[in-house]
Amino acid sequence: RRFSGRDSTHPPPQTLGVTDIWLTPIFASRSKKFHEYGAFHGYWTHDLGKVDARFGGLPAAKELRRATRAAGIKLHLDLVTNHVAWDSPLRHSHPEWFHPDQAITDPHDAKQREIGWVHGLPDLAQERPEVSEYLIGQAKRWQRELKPDGYRLDALTHVPASFIRSLASALGGKVELLGEIYDGRAHVLAERWNQTGLKSAFDFPSHFALLNSICDEQPMQALASVLALDRLYQRPEDLLIFVDNHDLPRLLSRCGEDQTQAHLALSVLFSIRGTPVITWGTESGLAGKGEPENRADMIFDQTHPTFRHLQSLVEQRSAYPLLASGKTEVLYADAEALYLLRHDAGDALLVAINKGSQPKAVDAKYLPNGLSFPTGDQSPRVARQSVHIARLNVDNDEAFAQWLGARQSTRSVRLVTSKSEGRIVAVGSAPELGSWEPARAVELKPQGDVLVGTVELPAASMVAIKLARMSETGTTWSQRANHYFMPSSVDGDVELKW
Repeated sequence: RRFSGRDSTHPPPQTLGVTDIWLTPIFASRSKKFHEYGAFHGYWTHDLGKVDARFGGLPAAKELRRATRAAGIKLHLDLVTNHVAWDSPLRHSHPEWFHPDQAITDPHDAKQREIGWVHGLPDLAQERPEVSEYLIGQAKRWQRELKPDGYRLDALTHVPASFIRSLASALGGKVELLGEIYDGRAHVLAERWNQTGLKSAFDFPSHFALLNSICDEQPMQALASVLALDRLYQRPEDLLIFVDNHDLPRLLSRCGEDQTQAHLALSVLFSIRGTPVITWGTESGLAGKGEPENRADMIFDQTHPTFRHLQSLVEQRSAYPLLASGKTEVLYADAEALYLLRHDAGDALLVAINKGSQPKAVDAKYLPNGLSFPTGDQSPRVARQSVHIARLNVDNDEAFAQWLGARQSTRSVRLVTSKSEGRIVAVGSAPELGSWEPARAVELKPQGDVLVGTVELPAASMVAIKLARMSETGTTWSQRANHYFMPSSVDGDVELKW
């Protein structure tokens, strides 16, 4: 259905409070199913130079652009530059534009990722000048025709970074490019994001950590350990954060149909750095664990509790700008609670998250030096399964600055475990612990009757760690749950058990 901004049965987005619309690909694409897979999503491109008739063609696209401008809402188009549909006319007219048919057998191999066929889709050879010229030319054409604010760039783990930089340069700095770098590892996201030079990228590491902590049984330290890796990004506030999208289970399904959990996940989303992205229908309670249910038709329901909850979160985020732009410090985390400091040069907020079934009091001892609660209440209470936002007084700028400075220090931590057969490594979330890659982890060496390793870690970071045994036949991981700690709070050795 076309959005005109005038249909009372289909309310305009500003009713909810969104400021930007990212569309599914609107360009001409395959419309018939391929075996058991539907073709309704627009990612099986036939012609980047035409708007698909199913979306109303070019007139409807122009009408939508007029409506978004009138509503003061940005518009981003989805641009697929990695592949085309199996039966795309380009395959017949320009077969030399594609890499040879080959599957990606090792997703960690950078070359395979760029030349392999994703889900069997013909892979464009962007390194060929004529292919690059075609793709960039189509993007520039739509800038002339529709003047979108920018593009969401699909599948950037499979597209050469050099091409993305060329595309960005050709479009100019005013065109916003949002990169999909589909990887749950923060160090991979940071490296790829830096390689592409894009301003914004989707934050898959925080997506997985947030849902694992809120909707599953992982402790809140798991989310804290991922937020602690913001030090890897040049500007973490430019990340695009989300709880579901068209490729993943819907939030409500991901949370086991528990609406309270789903609302808590959204509350957490709107309290961390970056720009929240909401998938169509989340506000109306759409569910679905996989395709096609997770890509179901839109339902417009302003009376749904999630719609009202999202409205309140948008209003809260507007009232507290630090939630979007402030830097993040992990103050405290345990299995059920996570306390974050959001701050800039002269302002500070406490974000207290409680996923437990009972209210929790926040003790002032967790506040940084130089900060205090303005009401004089030294233990504000956080309701069960909720997020509490509290403004903080900056009573002593110098003391607060010193506290922040101390957060930048490092601490040497001694890791100890009982002797065991084989090569034992301590692997964890921090780059110093291998970023969950055993080959880059800290090996523990015999010292007396124990195994010992030493690692230098940022003092104020939350770290997740566990043991693994490496051998010529592969890696065996300890079956124990991850161990979490903050180096600044360690008194003595960190003892790890197999």
